[in-house]
Amino acid sequence: MNDTSPEIQKRLTEKYMSLSGFERVQIGSSMFESAKKIAEYSLPKDLSEKEKKIQLFLRFYGHEFSEIEKKKIITRLIKNSNE
Repeated sequence: MNDTSPEIQKRLTEKYMSLSGFERVQIGSSMFESAKKIAEYSLPKDLSEKEKKIQLFLRFYGHEFSEIEKKKIITRLIKNSNE
């Protein structure tokens, strides 16, 4: 869904393109961190750190991978967890 008018979208694009690459990366990183915090707050409070990582992976990227690939990634997340 896009409810932004074409005029506003054009102005916004021009504004972003006038920023340096570093500034655009900073904005993108900040937006991702905000989205991650919102997702973390929506998870049950009693999850372990390992389970939180798995749930965040599934929420953000689960639709990008096949079931076999997801199982491999989750196995690696568990293996690399500091818990």
